[in-house]
Amino acid sequence: ARQPVIKLISFLNAATKNFVSKLILIPEGSSLEDHIHLLETRPSATEAFAAAMEHPLEQCRQRIRNLDLEGKPVKVLPFATKEDCKIITDALKKIEPAYNPNYRSKSQLKKMPNLKLILDCRKHCRLTPYSAEFRLCMDAVE
Repeated sequence: ARQPVIKLISFLNAATKNFVSKLILIPEGSSLEDHIHLLETRPSATEAFAAAMEHPLEQCRQRIRNLDLEGKPVKVLPFATKEDCKIITDALKKIEPAYNPNYRSKSQLKKMPNLKLILDCRKHCRLTPYSAEFRLCMDAVE
């Protein structure tokens, strides 16, 4: 059992040395400061991925815009921001004092009766596998 551990450690040492040698490789004719500045100006992997995915996402948005739900055009909206989520969470806490974001299944919804009434009411809420639509009005939940 000791032999595989030694082999693993020597492999990790070699891999680390190879990785570090690539990191400290400075192109000929540039200073360390220039190299650091160049690395800092490169987009991060997340930024590069987002830029690469923009065109396919736009194609998906265009295709979805051609669809309709019950005669209404489908709207493609960006992900909710943290502020948007806070607004919704605060509203849910006002409606349902027992609101808990960790309740994620239909069976746990029974623990939040006021929220269950709203979600079950077709007049105030429409849920699909892809969306949730709330109709805000002053009417009491039926």
